Amino acid sequence: MSFPAYPSYQDSGIEWVGDVPSHWLRQPLFALVTERDESNEGMIENNLLSLSYGRIVRKDIDNNDGLLPASFETYQIVEPDDIVWRLTDLQNDQRSLRTAIVRERGIITSAYLATQPRGIAPHYLSYLLRAYDLTKVFYSMGGGLRQSMKFADVKWLPVMLPPANEQVAIAAFLDRETAKIDALIEEQRRLIALLKEKRQAVISHAVTKGLDPHAPMKDSGIEWLGEVPAHWEVAPLKRVLQTATSGPRGWSDLLGSEGGIFFQSQNIGTDMNVILDGAARIAPPAGPDADRASLRIGDVVVCITGGRTGAVAFVDHLPDDAFINQHVCLVRPHPVYASGHFISFALFSEVGQKQLAVAMYGLKQGLSLGDIRDLIMPIPPLNEQEQIAASLASRFSEFDALMAEASKAVALLSERRAALISAAVTGKIDVRGTAQVLPFPIDRARARGLIAAEIIERSAHQATFGRVKFQKIAFLAEAHVGVSELAGSYTREAAGPLDRALIEEMESGARSIAGIEHEQPGGAGTTVSYRLGGQRGAHRHELAQWLNKDRMAKLDKLIGDFAALSTKEAEAVATLYGVWNDALSEGASPSDDEIVSSFLNDWHPEKRAKFRPSELPEWLGWMRRHGIVPTGSGPKTTTGRLFV
Repeated sequence: MSFPAYPSYQDSGIEWVGDVPSHWLRQPLFALVTERDESNEGMIENNLLSLSYGRIVRKDIDNNDGLLPASFETYQIVEPDDIVWRLTDLQNDQRSLRTAIVRERGIITSAYLATQPRGIAPHYLSYLLRAYDLTKVFYSMGGGLRQSMKFADVKWLPVMLPPANEQVAIAAFLDRETAKIDALIEEQRRLIALLKEKRQAVISHAVTKGLDPHAPMKDSGIEWLGEVPAHWEVAPLKRVLQTATSGPRGWSDLLGSEGGIFFQSQNIGTDMNVILDGAARIAPPAGPDADRASLRIGDVVVCITGGRTGAVAFVDHLPDDAFINQHVCLVRPHPVYASGHFISFALFSEVGQKQLAVAMYGLKQGLSLGDIRDLIMPIPPLNEQEQIAASLASRFSEFDALMAEASKAVALLSERRAALISAAVTGKIDVRGTAQVLPFPIDRARARGLIAAEIIERSAHQATFGRVKFQKIAFLAEAHVGVSELAGSYTREAAGPLDRALIEEMESGARSIAGIEHEQPGGAGTTVSYRLGGQRGAHRHELAQWLNKDRMAKLDKLIGDFAALSTKEAEAVATLYGVWNDALSEGASPSDDEIVSSFLNDWHPEKRAKFRPSELPEWLGWMRRHGIVPTGSGPKTTTGRLFV
């Protein structure tokens, strides 16, 4: 979305601000805010607040985590619309967001500056200071190596002041637009989380079940492991190791300008790639210590102390000699029995990570070498280990690429957010006429009504369209199109994935938004039809703004693809999608035969009576031709109460 500029500009006299609208005024901060100084002596207030990531959040005053004082009487009281500044540790920490607006009365540490806006809209000032913060203005104030500032140090901070009505308009505009961006950022972060879960599931399945879905299985004898391929062993990790050791104590202090690369615990990549960039360089002592702590390609390393205990890395490259210290366990497989790459995946899997977590349980400060050696692992033959590792490495690259794209999107959206705030509070865009901009993120009830109105209005003319077909398109709108705002909880019903409460709310929303009524002349359990309202398509602009171009196009295609399907065919496609997606979400890569078998045997008893095994592969082919293929990220179905 583009916005107009103001008619005329003037020089603000502030380097980072540049030109501002000609009718804006320049004022010093002290003319617009006053310093708040209200002590909590006598424990007047006990609602503990904290500044975290640019937001004021509540903390539990009774849960002392060791960082809180014995008494909160030294804290200061803050009120709604106050602005809190953290002007400490300025030279050491140049990344934190240092200002935030207060939403509720409470107390906060007196180490922070609290100010009360008097001649400026608090919400506008909050956004303006965020722009100052993101531009790193505070770090250049005061000069020298000053670590902290007080109100006297910032009172002359220049503030460009629009008229009061424009301040309100700018704050409202930024509320709306940053909410949209935040929703997109959250969507990408959810995607990254889902990809990590999916990746973990794929790894866990491969290292415990193998790659051959038809391999004979046996009971491992271990409850949490279950069945493993019949020809695999289940044994302690030490059975297949050449060594499991750590570096000598004290190497952390051996810093120098020559020698090998010192491999520290914080340099372990959680994605199993060794990260050596930026590691300290040392001149390691000669002799057995150096030999013991020297890394080789093909080794596995596990962090055994500190905040990243349990992190795993496979040593796939070494730019120079590299050594470990006492914070890291070096796991070196015996070349006859084990592949380091396979072991790294096994340790990174759910099986490995759960055992590491159990070993850490209680008051232990880390993992011992014995904990690592005693880990129970499924152990395939060496050639099969190598095949599994190669397959997982390929899948890992796919997941990494997708996560990298999502992370890039988060970074770009964050940059867009910061640029939008800066442009609005410095007058580079004129947002006074944007009151009609739709507020996002949209609430769930509105989202459900808009999607329902679109599906029904586009499909009601079809002789085959009724509630069942509507239900299946709604399920795929969430599972395939990615309309996660529907937030359905789908059970394995006789007619396919269904959330009854969701459908009822969607029909209610369609009635209020588009005047759509549903009719069921035959009573409960009979055919439902829909009668359209008088303003067809009136909701579509709002829907398109909310969904964005890609999701809108995908929804259009889905509704169009389903137009030619009968009720039974729509049921077949939606159920096959649910079966397939469920399997993918659990780390499986099911064949068509396995999908069909699960459809008929694991879903609902009525499926076997309604569908022939021979017809379902045809619909799998139809799904592939129309691009309706799951990724494992859609909502997972449940049996609910069906088989209880």
